[in-house]
Amino acid sequence: MSKAATDHSTTPYYAFATVAVFAVVFTALGISHHDQQAQTPQVPAVEGTVLERAHVPAVPTPSEPVSTEQPALASMPPNPSLAAQIDAAHEAVPERHARSQDDLSATRKINISSHTGVTGSLSRARASLNKNSLWPARRDIMAVLAEQPGNGEALQMRAELVSRERERESLLASARLCARDGQWVCARHNAAHAASVDASSLSARKLLLRAIARKRPDPAENDETGASGGNGDQ
Repeated sequence: MSKAATDHSTTPYYAFATVAVFAVVFTALGISHHDQQAQTPQVPAVEGTVLERAHVPAVPTPSEPVSTEQPALASMPPNPSLAAQIDAAHEAVPERHARSQDDLSATRKINISSHTGVTGSLSRARASLNKNSLWPARRDIMAVLAEQPGNGEALQMRAELVSRERERESLLASARLCARDGQWVCARHNAAHAASVDASSLSARKLLLRAIARKRPDPAENDETGASGGNGDQ
């Protein structure tokens, strides 16, 4: 009776202990499962971080500066002919520049000389025309027109020169005709007029001297004429 009562009194304790054990086991399993779920999502992130770090190229640290210098190439011996050509080209540049400067200076001097020459020729031509010296005037006028074909002053003086030359030739033609006919007074008059138009005309001066010589009376003829007159008067 006492044993049965004892077993009956201890039964609740065994049941409670069993329930407590199961509760502890289930609690431990739940905590373990919760920890696994909490730790499971971190695995891909860690793996991804590791993989990303694996692909990141290594960056040199400041203590190891990256060299930007190109590797030295093997030096080639210079080509003598190419070096000579380069030197000749460098020497030719100043020479061509100096030559061009000399050409410009020479051209400038020629232009100045030409302008001075043209001005002087025009002045001499005008002076010759004023002195009725047609040949020197023609020489200077033609020199100006050779340098400056369109020079207005030279063209104007040439027109005046041609007009005077035509007048001279007309007077000389009349003087020669009079001389051929023995009309020495006429010849002398036209020749003198031609010489006044062109003081440089040798033809006009020669014909004038000839007409003057022919017009003078012959001394022998004058003596004979005087003797005949005296005899007649006697």
